[in-house]
Amino acid sequence: MITTRALAGCLLWSSLAWAAPPEVESFVRAQGKRAGKPTQINKLLKGDLNGDRIPDLVVHYLVQVGAPGNDFVSYIAVFQGRPGGRCAFLTQRAAGAKLAQGLVPVSVRRGVIRCDRYAPNGLERIGSRSLRLVGTTLQEER
Repeated sequence: MITTRALAGCLLWSSLAWAAPPEVESFVRAQGKRAGKPTQINKLLKGDLNGDRIPDLVVHYLVQVGAPGNDFVSYIAVFQGRPGGRCAFLTQRAAGAKLAQGLVPVSVRRGVIRCDRYAPNGLERIGSRSLRLVGTTLQEER
């Protein structure tokens, strides 16, 4: 049975996925093409990561490596915001896989991406991690 809360979550995810700028959609699609597998944007967050007062984008996306099936590898990508609302790919890092611990970004604030960390089964939240953009690299804060 689908609850109202689950349906609202699906609609929120759907609206976020379709709100991705063309540069993001094109990048994620190209990653799938390179791997020969389907891709999916899971999350899209805005926030200033580099202090220039222009919102940057943090994108959590999946490459469906087990297609057809449900095995995936996930990534966190950063797109630097540009004047006029455009953006350009800056960097990415692996964020996990179906049977490995995974990171899912939940917020961007004061130059830090806060991520929930999930157990290998993907169902249990086992903590959090923070990532910071240093140059063109996403580094984990300790």
